[in-house]
Amino acid sequence: MSGLAPDSLPSTRKEWETKVTERKLGGQTIHAAELASGPKIGYDQFLLLRVLWVTYGLGVSLPKTINGLLPRAVEMLADYPSWKTYCDNFNDSKNPEGSFSVARHYQKMAANSKGNIRPNTFDTPVALRTRSKRNVQVPDISKLQLNPPETPTKLPQTPVLSPAEDDWVLDDEESPPTPITPAAKVPEDLQKLMFPPTKDEQIVNTALVVFLNALTIHFGVSETCNWTMHRKGFVAKFAEASFEARTDGYLDDGQENAYALIEVKPVIRRIKRNLIQMQESAQMVGWIMNDTDKNNIDKMRVHVSQDRHEIFLTFAEYENDYLAYLKTAPSKPETSKTAKSENKSSENQKSPFMTMHQYGPWDTRNSSHMKQLGPILLAIALYADSEIRAKQKSQNR
Repeated sequence: MSGLAPDSLPSTRKEWETKVTERKLGGQTIHAAELASGPKIGYDQFLLLRVLWVTYGLGVSLPKTINGLLPRAVEMLADYPSWKTYCDNFNDSKNPEGSFSVARHYQKMAANSKGNIRPNTFDTPVALRTRSKRNVQVPDISKLQLNPPETPTKLPQTPVLSPAEDDWVLDDEESPPTPITPAAKVPEDLQKLMFPPTKDEQIVNTALVVFLNALTIHFGVSETCNWTMHRKGFVAKFAEASFEARTDGYLDDGQENAYALIEVKPVIRRIKRNLIQMQESAQMVGWIMNDTDKNNIDKMRVHVSQDRHEIFLTFAEYENDYLAYLKTAPSKPETSKTAKSENKSSENQKSPFMTMHQYGPWDTRNSSHMKQLGPILLAIALYADSEIRAKQKSQNR
């Protein structure tokens, strides 16, 4: 049962230690070879990534890097006629003219879909494989399915792994958690009727990426970075195992270096909260381990996620000791059983973590939400622009 996740992911060290003890993972690290040997180990792997999730609603203070750029972003958008037109026309059935017309069109499509979920809608391109001396054939798991077909006779359009192969498949019959979102106010038995999944994840992806680019396309930041739908993959290699995580897009500096990640899902986050957060955790770890600036712990790392009609922002926070944990396999001294038990407790006490600070959701159907979100998203691009220009200036010296 090691693949099953609880109702919520750990948000504190104490919660993490409790889960590690329950699952008999004390003293283990992400570098262990046994990660890839057992069936349905997704949640165990997540725990060994040492990621905590803390959630916030709207109206709370954002990271200081963003807060410092918000006044400038607000001022820039105040002089952007298309932005005003977009914000003032939410009650109009017709799409507004201007740079946000296409974005609004796809936002409506994502929010108003009445189609049924497809068997392959929950593809999760996360793979785990060992790097051993044995020549073991690795299955093609660039497309993992998190949702079984509605009936046994309906075959999915993409490969489905057996339970033993699918490291990131969790039990869909688990009770979903209760995050603070507008959708959470609706009784669970009515949610699938009121918020049906979109037919195609690409609709949501298009809605988000077009909106993000509309915010920046008329400003100088578009000279240094642009939001792209390129599905960038990150391979995180450890001592005896590795996994690959693919994103739905990122903020690109023109050299395929990411300054923010994009992840979209065709359903509201409440329905698959744990799976989405686990996937985003793997993506963040992969990004950190592959980034040319991976040793710069001050670099802002953020996920921009849209789940159907709701947008979330998640900022990663970690220290140098967490980087060291990801990079370095611990030594394995020979100890007695008693000493080993004591070492497990000591190991947990000094365990480094990455904390994912999730903000949202902002509802794409709500004008006041989008008026607030627009400057924040522009501020993310402004941050990337300043970092890229500083790097270019340094390289030209």
